[in-house]
Amino acid sequence: MKFYGVGTRFSGTEPFLEDCLKYGFWCMGDQDQRYIDLYKSIEVGDMLIAKKYYPEENVAVMDVEAVGIVRNLKMPDNVPARYKTSDKFGVAVVWIKVFPELLNYTSAKYKLGGTKPRTIFRLSYENDKEIIDKVFDNIKYK
Repeated sequence: MKFYGVGTRFSGTEPFLEDCLKYGFWCMGDQDQRYIDLYKSIEVGDMLIAKKYYPEENVAVMDVEAVGIVRNLKMPDNVPARYKTSDKFGVAVVWIKVFPELLNYTSAKYKLGGTKPRTIFRLSYENDKEIIDKVFDNIKYK
């Protein structure tokens, strides 16, 4: 299982998470080859950590909104046409947890930056243990 942080806003401003949850998918519209390559590395069973990322008083903040598991490398048939255009890439997802209280991470405490504000980034357990553990702690059965 690999872990990916995935954006939930086109161009950073147009939210689409509600549609992802409703129709069981995630997609991206970034045409940058490095993000397309990351997208192409997604496999069935990988975990997607839906996030939003924004600046706030001298720090960057990443809020985790939901967590899902990739179930198919193709988007479901029922996804609205606006997400199936030639400039969008997507997968089918089983969303297993939506966080009513967002999980917050700041650049002051965690290493945020580089590609992380963008559409998709890869998390590794070695480098992002605290983030992954916090997500797991919040999805486990209680």
